Amino acid sequence: MGLHESAGSLDELYETVGVIGRGSFAEINLLKKREGGELFALKTCCKLDALSYAHLRQEAVLMKPLRHAFLLTPVEVVDSRGRAASFSVLLELCPGGDLLQLLRRQPEARLQPEAAARYCAMIVLGLGALHEAGLAYRDLKPENLFLRANGYLRLADFGLAAPLAECDTTQVRTARCHARAGCYYGPEGHAALSERHRLSQERPNLQAQ
Repeated sequence: MGLHESAGSLDELYETVGVIGRGSFAEINLLKKREGGELFALKTCCKLDALSYAHLRQEAVLMKPLRHAFLLTPVEVVDSRGRAASFSVLLELCPGGDLLQLLRRQPEARLQPEAAARYCAMIVLGLGALHEAGLAYRDLKPENLFLRANGYLRLADFGLAAPLAECDTTQVRTARCHARAGCYYGPEGHAALSERHRLSQERPNLQAQ
């Protein structure tokens, strides 16, 4: 997929309101469309930051062709010219925040069963759309589930996504497919960690013998 190359093309159509967040790989700005006043979120990183650039570009390349009710996919991608320039992904604004914020506002940090079932259904449908497109999400956690103004949920942040063909069981422990996101390891990740821990405990015993 060819990414749109432009320098400042978004400035003609959108006004920057201010910074609304900073993640591990990008800064998020609130943008307002000059005509109509519709609000958007713009994820931006500097291309000199190789890790951030690779993460955000991966998201753009994989997700730009997709459109689904429960996936937060790019509205536009801007790859400004020059190695020291910025790389940006324009997204629909989800004013409801993320699912973790919603959970923290609930009594005892728990959703009612009906709400939990509704959100689970949206997550399953979103994951199903990714799998039909041949992609594995690999970063499912409450912080990556955003709420639209209508209350619907969208899966977001696809920098760790990868083609399913690269993530079969024979490759799952490779650096490319062993995704790590804090506490949110998949079962295969925990199994690999447990095995490494067991081996590290055995080595001193073998050396002592």
